[in-house]
Amino acid sequence: TSGVTPTQQGHAPGAKIAFMDVESGSSFSIPYPLGHWMFRIAQDAGAKLHSNSWGASINYYVPEAADVDKYHYDNEDFLALFAASNDGSYGYYSVGFPAVCKNVLTVGATRTASNMGSMAYFSSMGPTFDGRIKPDISAPGYPTTSAYGNLTDSDNCAVGQMSGTSMATPAVAGIAATIRQYFENSSFWASTCDGSYSNCGVLSPKGATVKAVIIHSGDMMTEYSESWLDYYTNEDYSVLGEAPNVYAGFGKVYMQNVLPVTGIESTIDLFVDEISLDQLTERSYTVVVSDASRPLKTTIVWMDPANSIISHKMLLHDIDLTISTGSGANQTVWYGNNIIGDELNNVEQVYIETPTAGATYTV
Repeated sequence: TSGVTPTQQGHAPGAKIAFMDVESGSSFSIPYPLGHWMFRIAQDAGAKLHSNSWGASINYYVPEAADVDKYHYDNEDFLALFAASNDGSYGYYSVGFPAVCKNVLTVGATRTASNMGSMAYFSSMGPTFDGRIKPDISAPGYPTTSAYGNLTDSDNCAVGQMSGTSMATPAVAGIAATIRQYFENSSFWASTCDGSYSNCGVLSPKGATVKAVIIHSGDMMTEYSESWLDYYTNEDYSVLGEAPNVYAGFGKVYMQNVLPVTGIESTIDLFVDEISLDQLTERSYTVVVSDASRPLKTTIVWMDPANSIISHKMLLHDIDLTISTGSGANQTVWYGNNIIGDELNNVEQVYIETPTAGATYTV
């Protein structure tokens, strides 16, 4: 558009948007059940991704949450993204509905130019009521510059700044659209991937795959401030350890960590697989590390069936991720999410920062 600079085009500027207005005066009028009234209508319009910058301060599994998870389980090429909400001042368990759902991608907010390693003080924290890791991922949201609302014909290229997880979430939705293009367009994944891999070539990724790629990209965050004042005094902030954690999830989205693009990043080897596992079975992969300066990272994501709202633990299909090397007394094992037998989450990740060059690892 005339007057818009390249830096103002946003993420996935060529994407098409199917928009549903849920504002009713000064409040929202959400058409429940979401699967039937929002997701289905969006999919009928051709949408594979659904960005939502709204929610309620309810940290438990309401009937509407079961509907959201059911829709994702039944429609495996679909992914909804939800803002974690801005109740971080309430501390732990402040992620709200529908961000608490198992199958959605829940987005927290980070600071922007001043300190990219710090979470925004308002970004809601996990875990969910049953102990699951939320948010899943974080992205800049304090502040974000985007197209300005309330426009007249004379200022239709204006931009403005706002802050919130509501600003971080559509940014990640744009990245998700770019990921879909990366796999579907023969100029990218098909021209970059290792031809010996079974999923090398044009791929229409499932919603769980898009979610896994975004989570896999996560860069570790370093701190979470307790209030807005701490941004200026550098006091009273929590130092964040390794991911995942209930502040930032699996870190801040950083696509250079995951998508190899010729001329931008040549030392990444990405392997992608989409499989089904029968009960009490396993799938193994062998990795030989050639470059010890790069981490070895594995992420699995699956869409879990809806559970009863009266359950104390929401996970139904329990898959466990491990990476091991060596054998016998010399064997070393890493566990998904740093938990031996995680029985809560339908996202698991193992991150080995400095693998041994030449060593064989079994995933």
